[in-house]
Amino acid sequence: MIKNEADIIRLIKQDSWMVRVLHAAQKLDLPDWWISAGFVRSKIWDVQHGYQTRTPLPDIDVIYFDEGCTAEAKEKEYEAYLRNFFPNTPWSVKNQARMHLLNGFPPYKSSQDGIAKFPETATALGVKLDSTGNILLTAPHGAEDAINMILKPSPFFEKDPQRLIIFEQRVAKKNWRKIWPEVKMLRLQKEDDLMIDFFRYNWQVRDEWFEWCQQLTLEQLTAQRTGGQGSILFTLFHIIDVEYSWIRAVKGMEDIRVDYAEYDTVEKLKTLSDRWRGEIEDFLTSYNDFSSKEEIYAPWLKMKFPAGEVFRHIISHEIHHTGQLSVWSRELNLKPVSANFIGRSF
Repeated sequence: MIKNEADIIRLIKQDSWMVRVLHAAQKLDLPDWWISAGFVRSKIWDVQHGYQTRTPLPDIDVIYFDEGCTAEAKEKEYEAYLRNFFPNTPWSVKNQARMHLLNGFPPYKSSQDGIAKFPETATALGVKLDSTGNILLTAPHGAEDAINMILKPSPFFEKDPQRLIIFEQRVAKKNWRKIWPEVKMLRLQKEDDLMIDFFRYNWQVRDEWFEWCQQLTLEQLTAQRTGGQGSILFTLFHIIDVEYSWIRAVKGMEDIRVDYAEYDTVEKLKTLSDRWRGEIEDFLTSYNDFSSKEEIYAPWLKMKFPAGEVFRHIISHEIHHTGQLSVWSRELNLKPVSANFIGRSF
């Protein structure tokens, strides 16, 4: 496992392919050159996941800084040289003295300044060889996020709303968690905390329905009614069961089938709800990407759905069924549980 920057350098030094790539780039003798981004990050994440086979790279990003010649054609010449010297390799050479023009950013001061302005901190890494063949690592924001497999915007992207949107779109498009499932996206307060609040809202309303049920007899709770899941008690069971099944699917775990007959009282259902809720809440508070497009397989439907849609379905599913409980409540001439979100604290 990788724990620090020294470990990263050591692992690259032990990787003969990466060393050969570095030597090839060094032959260009470019000013302020580095091999950056996925070349380093992917190595770290492969090792942290215990992969024995290298994850293929879409590009090997060689960057340099030369204000004296910013012609794109020159970059293509360098790429051609590298392909000739080291074929079957996805070389990409970019002069950071001109890249700000493509991105609409202020001019970069150096290659390392360009790396510092990469969208995510985990990718803001670069390596090269010095004149004596030693491996040098640059990490403007430190290497901790890459090592801990945390995706979060670099300060340059985080402080600007438009750039933050670019970061979010990039992360969604890359879908790195499909390749490296242990990668975690730092929760963005504005959306992810709200999503968790909706789960807590549902749990709070559910508890109020459990309390509401205390005024009914078991016969009333289990009586077959028109609409919904047929009875008040089974509707509450269904809500609990569906939520847990979907969460286990998101976690990549096998669904647990439970028998309604074993939870045929309000007290038993409340115990089940509380037990699973603790597990679900622990997972949600550590999840980090409620807009993920990672496909989640639902074995009971034999279909896949984006994780972000699954979370929204879980929330709306419970709200839908508590609406049916409200209808039955009025049929019994009883006041239903309030569905108001305003005025609640979580």
